[in-house]
Amino acid sequence: MRPFNVEVIYALPDRCWRQWVLVREGQTALEIYQASGLSAQVDDQAPALAIYGKLVDAHYILQAGDRIDVLRPLTLDPKTSRKERVIQAKLRKNLKNHQEPSASA
Repeated sequence: MRPFNVEVIYALPDRCWRQWVLVREGQTALEIYQASGLSAQVDDQAPALAIYGKLVDAHYILQAGDRIDVLRPLTLDPKTSRKERVIQAKLRKNLKNHQEPSASA
């Protein structure tokens, strides 16, 4: 099999880092992440890796057409976030139900 290029992407809230890396048959997602140079810029030396957003093991063997997404840690627990949204929705609903109807002329 001939070598092929894979794109490595790391997205931050304010910018996106992209690097194309030449891959030889049998190379893993972790090897290419390290070869991309991004590992020197990311605090987490063993971040979660995904192929087009689907989580994969670091030892996933890359294939032509793959794109490696370097995933950041969650900043907010999804359960906590959902609970907060439910509370806010209930407050909005209660506020709406307690507003007096506007006077008709």
